[in-house]
Amino acid sequence: MKTIKLFLFAFIHLLAFNGYAQQPPCGTGNPAPGNTCDLAPLICNMDGYCGTTSSTYTADTWGTPTTSIFTIGTGLTGGFTNVAGNSGCGTGATIENNSFFKFIAGGTTVTLGLWVGNCTNPSWMSGVQVFVFKLNNSCGVGNVTNIFCDNQFNPTPGGSQPITLNGLTPGDTYYIMIDGYEGDVCDYTFTATSGVSIGISADIAQNTSLCAGQNVTVTANGGSGTYTWSGDQGLSSTTGATVTITPPATPGT
Repeated sequence: MKTIKLFLFAFIHLLAFNGYAQQPPCGTGNPAPGNTCDLAPLICNMDGYCGTTSSTYTADTWGTPTTSIFTIGTGLTGGFTNVAGNSGCGTGATIENNSFFKFIAGGTTVTLGLWVGNCTNPSWMSGVQVFVFKLNNSCGVGNVTNIFCDNQFNPTPGGSQPITLNGLTPGDTYYIMIDGYEGDVCDYTFTATSGVSIGISADIAQNTSLCAGQNVTVTANGGSGTYTWSGDQGLSSTTGATVTITPPATPGT
């Protein structure tokens, strides 16, 4: 009987460690993260963005073991430690199943929450690592600007864990890389408290079928409130929330 009690205690203790608070609901329009940096989808609304560090993802890194943005493999100096300006990410973290998505900053500071749960690794090597960065060149080329790095978000019963991103430029694009700690497969959900763009929509104020000489007015909403327009010709302005488009007389798009 004593053996059974000890077994139940151990089992209940493990459940307590992995018995996470309920996962926040996933938002609508939730595309899966890209397997590589250049496939990162743009997430217009980070509040409720969810995914998983699936084992089907393969490691996406670039550079060499001594100068790389990310490093990979046993014996190399950490998945995050060679990032320019990095601090607080620790050593020995490698990249196994990372994936990427990106967002547009709506303020100089972005406050997020991260829920992690349903992980497959044993509790002592469980969780995800998160790296937020801005490209200085393009995916796979050169160095990046490090915004935030944490090499292990453990699954906890306390709900979402806070992430604060400082020094952002409103309207600029930032990337989030998320990787299973030691290749762990976990579910995760981001919640957005402040500073994240909710996306931009453009509403046409009249019928889009135009006759020669007619124009159409388009009004943008959302984002940081600062807009830049581009087009071949016929724009009344290249800035501002509302522009009038006067197409040329030649039929076309």
